[in-house]
Amino acid sequence: MQPRVAAFGSLTKEEQAAELEKGMGDIRAGRTYSAQSISLAP
Repeated sequence: MQPRVAAFGSLTKEEQAAELEKGMGDIRAGRTYSAQSISLAP
């Protein structure tokens, strides 16, 4: 089961900062995807 996703605007400033830091950590660790590799089509 995937974690539930909250709207970014509904998070507290601390929660927003933590989410942004998690994303930056992923970038630093090389866990990224190009736009071409992501398909939104079913």
